[in-house]
Amino acid sequence: MITVSLFVVSAGAAGALRFVLSHLNRDHHHIPVGTLLVNLGGAFLLGWASTFDSPASTVIGVAGLGALTTVSTLVHEIQERWRSRRYLAVAVYATATLIGGIAAAGAGLALA
Repeated sequence: MITVSLFVVSAGAAGALRFVLSHLNRDHHHIPVGTLLVNLGGAFLLGWASTFDSPASTVIGVAGLGALTTVSTLVHEIQERWRSRRYLAVAVYATATLIGGIAAAGAGLALA
């Protein structure tokens, strides 16, 4: 029962944090900073949490980080920029997300 409660609380808190950080996207038209931050931070934390015992990694990885990070918003933001012919922004944003996410996950694993 405790795992279920922590799962719900983690998902709610992470979703709220993502909502707050999404407001950073409004000031940066080229690169959606809020989405980039939550996805890189989520990759780092998932790398770190992947070494935890099963219930803890489930709660943190699936509920908390699943609610924090967002692939659908990433794809939507890339698609918006592509349609606006901002190809350099697409390349920078996609590369920063992919390479940065792998590096962040590796750093989280190294920290653990």
